[in-house]
Amino acid sequence: MANNKLVALVALIAVLFTLHIADHTVRGDFSWPTTWEAVAGLGVNAGILVLIALGLVLYTHGRIGPGPWAIAAAFGLTFGWLGHFSPFTEQPPQYIFNCYASPVAGLLALACLFALMATLAVTLVYATLLWMRQRREGEGIA
Repeated sequence: MANNKLVALVALIAVLFTLHIADHTVRGDFSWPTTWEAVAGLGVNAGILVLIALGLVLYTHGRIGPGPWAIAAAFGLTFGWLGHFSPFTEQPPQYIFNCYASPVAGLLALACLFALMATLAVTLVYATLLWMRQRREGEGIA
């Protein structure tokens, strides 16, 4: 049976991820007229959202357990860190903030990024705990 808190966390990730994609678009990371890099970037982002939706359907129908959500959250945290917090990134928080003429807009973009990262971290911990409990109780679905 699907855990409603985990479903809510994953849905929140989808919303925050969509807002983060919008932030990238507003900041001009997806060039218009369309370039191959923009098409690839938008395609990857759309693919991630499709996988989230498919995963939610499979999870709520009992086809997958919390394990894939723990793994996906770990990947999301890793890519988020590499993309915005590692010493090697080209788009640290200061860059994002400075892309906006309005400090309020810059703070909103950063709030969305930080909320996304925090939700990924909470989801990683929560899904891992559910996964461990499921394995301990002997249920078969990862």
